[in-house]
Formats: sequence, C-alpha cells, structure tokens
Amino acid sequence: MIGNSVPLLTVIVTTCLALAAQAASINCATDKQPDEVAVCTIPGMVEVDRNVDAFYQKLMGALDARGRAELVKAQRQFLAERRKCGRETDCIRVTYRGRAQELQAALREHGLR
Repeated sequence: MIGNSVPLLTVIVTTCLALAAQAASINCATDKQPDEVAVCTIPGMVEVDRNVDAFYQKLMGALDARGRAELVKAQRQFLAERRKCGRETDCIRVTYRGRAQELQAALREHGLR
C-alpha cells in the first residue's frame, strides 16, 4: 500500500510547490512591493512579466515531477532576485531578460518553442 502511494504523494507535493511558486503575473491593482510597483510603472514590463509567466506555465506543464520541482526552485530564485531590485528599472529589466532567456532555452530543449 505504501509503495503505491509514493508516486501520488510526489504528485501532490510537486503540485503544491508549483502553485506556491507560480510566476503569476503582477497584479498592478493589488501588488504593493517596490519591485511589483516598478514592474507596473516601467513601460512594457507588465507585458514582459506576462510573457515570462506564459513561458513558465508552458514549461511547468511539460516537465516530470523532478523537473517541476527544479523549475519551482529556479522561479523562487528569480522572484527573490527581482525583489532585491526594489524600484531599480535597469535591475528589473536585466532580471526579467535573464529569466526569459532561461525559460526559452528550457522550452527549446523540450521541443516546445
């Protein structure tokens, strides 16, 4: 019985992790952290944020449990880096550019983009 529940437990844990660290696009009406406000005020950055979120979601749907866990970890690192930028426009742009490139490369590796 325990052996059969391990894969299910892995799926449940991975799904919970994924939901906790989704790229979830910025909500300019409610998000108030300095980096979030900056994304909302820098021309074009809301669209960039949505594109990064779309890349993330597409890749999340294509990975196995281990790959999703690694993607969640990398997403948390990206969000922490963005948070450190505060309202610094150049920092936010560079951080998003790097994340978009990482996600696009991973999508290509999986034949998705």
